[in-house]
Amino acid sequence: MLHIIPYSDSDIHSTEGNLCRCNPTVEIIGVQTIIVHNSFDGREFQEEINSIINNEPYIKANDSFKERVN
Repeated sequence: MLHIIPYSDSDIHSTEGNLCRCNPTVEIIGVQTIIVHNSFDGREFQEEINSIINNEPYIKANDSFKERVN
């Protein structure tokens, strides 16, 4: 199981299964389970707003997701 956690988030994420308070999404690629955590500080919303203002595509898994925990 691979956890993708937002870098320098405002709270600590749980890496015990998929039971984190951030309500992560679970993706299964082949035999690998990937848990993509949401930020506690709301950076996804700001990034999405910025992409709308700048008329750019919004991609959720971007540079704010750098820290990986096995």
